[in-house]
Order: sequence, then C-alpha cells, then structure tokens
Amino acid sequence: MNKKDIVDSMKPYFADSKEAEKAVDIFINLITQALKRKEKVMISSFGTFIPIEKKPALRRNPKTNEKVMTSVRKKVRFKPSRKLISSI
Repeated sequence: MNKKDIVDSMKPYFADSKEAEKAVDIFINLITQALKRKEKVMISSFGTFIPIEKKPALRRNPKTNEKVMTSVRKKVRFKPSRKLISSI
C-alpha cells in the first residue's frame, strides 16, 4: 500500500479527493516534524516511531577495501503495538 492507495481509501470520508490528499499530507507532515524535533511519535493501537542517531563509525569500502569514517546517521525505528501484531 502506498500514499495513493491510502488517499483512495480515505475518499469516502471526505467531500472530495483533494481534501483526502490534504489530510494525508498533513498527517505525514506532523509525524515528520515531530521526528525532526527528536520526539517520539506514539499512535495507540498502531505503534511508535522513535528517532535515533547512529554514532560515527569506522567502516570499510567493499570495492577498495579502504577504511572510511562515517558521519552521524539519522534513522527512525518503528515499534509496532501488541494490538497491531495480534491483528495481523
């Protein structure tokens, strides 16, 4: 399922498809902004999005075998709720 599929499934709840698309965009934007502020996003009965910063590390380039120091990497971890896991 992608963004278009979500918008299509939400169309019956809105007056037109533009409003459904705007609602999905606002929802995604709210989650993105909270993660940028390094806040946890908890959606009950669904799960939790947790922003993580990976520390710099010494890695190896597989082509040249050269060792390279990587910078800080930002990641998002998703932890599904028990209710979501049991419903699958």
